[in-house]
Amino acid sequence: MDILEKIQLPESRKLEFKQSLPTGKKVVQTIVAFANGAGGELLVTIGGKMVLSVTVLAGSNKPYYIKSLGPGKGVFVRIGSSNRLASPDAIIDLHRQKRGIPFSAELDFQYSVEDLEIPTVNSFFETIGHEYVVTESLVKWNIAGRNNGDILPTVTGLVLFGKDCLSHYDYHTSG
Repeated sequence: MDILEKIQLPESRKLEFKQSLPTGKKVVQTIVAFANGAGGELLVTIGGKMVLSVTVLAGSNKPYYIKSLGPGKGVFVRIGSSNRLASPDAIIDLHRQKRGIPFSAELDFQYSVEDLEIPTVNSFFETIGHEYVVTESLVKWNIAGRNNGDILPTVTGLVLFGKDCLSHYDYHTSG
């Protein structure tokens, strides 16, 4: 897609327009937000005729931040077509992305495998041809994982088979 086609599009999480070359931290916030997300392109009109295109690739060493603001106040993410200061949870998620671990595979240190409904897990394993639950099967199917010799449930394990843990992952708010 060429620039003439791009300027017809609305701004989005991967596309930002500026009527003039931005100064100060605003342009840096956009670049940091693009790097912390899926990347993006900044299109700047210069002198009413020329368009400068700055492409920012998604970074692999997240979270990126504005050095003068530090890692607590300088991490920005794209929400729709705007840059937002990243929440502490978003920063944790960026660290997880850097490690290449999806949220579903994250170990939950607040619980143990005793918090899983083993009869339900056994029923699942019978369905797929396993006779009964063994530790290796829990790990293989991402229901649990290892950490320093301990076997801990994953988010997947707790959501699918947790006894009373599901409310911990219920982000629905009433009202």
